Amino acid sequence: MGRHGYLDDEECEQLGHDRYRKQVAFAMYGERGQALLRELRDALDAMTDKRLIKNEFVRGGQACAMGVVALSRGIPDAEKIDRDDHDYLAKLFDVAPIMVREIQYKNDDCAWSIDPASAMVERWELMREWVGENIDELQDPLVPALREIAAMKGQTIFSSTRGFDGDRMYMEGASAAFERAASVAAEALLDRTK
Repeated sequence: MGRHGYLDDEECEQLGHDRYRKQVAFAMYGERGQALLRELRDALDAMTDKRLIKNEFVRGGQACAMGVVALSRGIPDAEKIDRDDHDYLAKLFDVAPIMVREIQYKNDDCAWSIDPASAMVERWELMREWVGENIDELQDPLVPALREIAAMKGQTIFSSTRGFDGDRMYMEGASAAFERAASVAAEALLDRTK
């Protein structure tokens, strides 16, 4: 069993797998869950040494995915945080405990490389991909602002479609100034998803 507690957790057995997964989805796609995923994405991207540890929160300057967020926030004594206290971690990150468990599970149990050094890099790559896949960019605060600009002008500045490559922004007719502003904002939005 990992620190996430998935393998022998009575709560998971009682809820049934489908119901449990729905609760995970509600936690992840809610406002607070999406805020944490965006923060996690930014913290992972800011890492100079793109490696994640498993079964620990922070150890010797290295961290798991959630530990990276704690370090980026400058949380004091991050090495002393109890990795197994899901309720405390949920309060610390302002998300549901079920989301803490899901992130821990993805961090700890999804990299299978035999070489520990390769596993740490693989873990970072898998977590970054997973986070990117689960961020709903349409909840990003930048998107409503762009829509408001477009509405003021009475023109559609961009439309969004979801596809295998993620969200793509398409520019449509608008005044040159609005088109430039929207282009810069859309590029910034796309750069954050890479």
